[in-house]
Amino acid sequence: MFKDIMVAITRFQGDEAALAVGMQLAERDDAHLAVVIPVEFPVPVPNEWGVYPYQMYSAFYDDALKNANSLADELREKLGKQGIKFEVRVESTVLMTGAQTSAMHARYSDLVIVGAGAPDQKNYPLENNFIELLMNSGRPVLRVPHSSETDFTFDRIVIAWQPCREASRAVHDAMTFLKQAKSIDILIIDPKVGEAAHGEQPGADIAAHLARHDLNVRVVTQPAMGKTTGEAIVEYGKQTDAQLIVAGGYSHSRFREFMLGGVTRELSQHSPVPILFAH
Repeated sequence: MFKDIMVAITRFQGDEAALAVGMQLAERDDAHLAVVIPVEFPVPVPNEWGVYPYQMYSAFYDDALKNANSLADELREKLGKQGIKFEVRVESTVLMTGAQTSAMHARYSDLVIVGAGAPDQKNYPLENNFIELLMNSGRPVLRVPHSSETDFTFDRIVIAWQPCREASRAVHDAMTFLKQAKSIDILIIDPKVGEAAHGEQPGADIAAHLARHDLNVRVVTQPAMGKTTGEAIVEYGKQTDAQLIVAGGYSHSRFREFMLGGVTRELSQHSPVPILFAH
């Protein structure tokens, strides 16, 4: 079970859904819930007239800090009615970005939860927040779509399996969810058989491993059928009414994913259900 859960506040649409998941998991596991609200000191931006006076940046910061404290008071009042153990932290930072601050605090938790924006919106600050948490916290990141339902039972789970370090880490970080699930599918899209890839029976090894943990799993191998791997995983999740997808994050370089697209980006932007990522 998770005993120390953190929700990273981003001030985007997904915050409410992320907080709802955090509250439900904290109640289920009798866990401590930490909600982190980072506040950045504005970085001076030079222009043709030099830079704005320090007093102006200080005023921006004071206003941001005031808003963060107001939000923290609202969240404390809301969480106080839930009967769970919690704290709300407003963390000011001068030398780090808000995303870096959240990642640092996430290192002292079992699970970090962060919201996702709408699929048709390009929220680069939100994406950077997610990437920083995934790459630099050392913790599994549960990304929750802003439109998620309020009942997060996670009875039906899909593991997006590839024989790589990131996917293996994700499976083991998801063990708490897997042990409580009623249905677990190990989904493999267009498996490549080879010495450094899948074995002769793709999925058999990870299925045998999970069976030793008393988990009843089903291996599903499917062709992409003209879709990208990420699209095929999302489509399968919809077809099976999956409530959680487990996946390795950024098994390829972030530069490659930025230039060519990749499974991590496609899943995080288009999945209608929460995804547990690990790197």
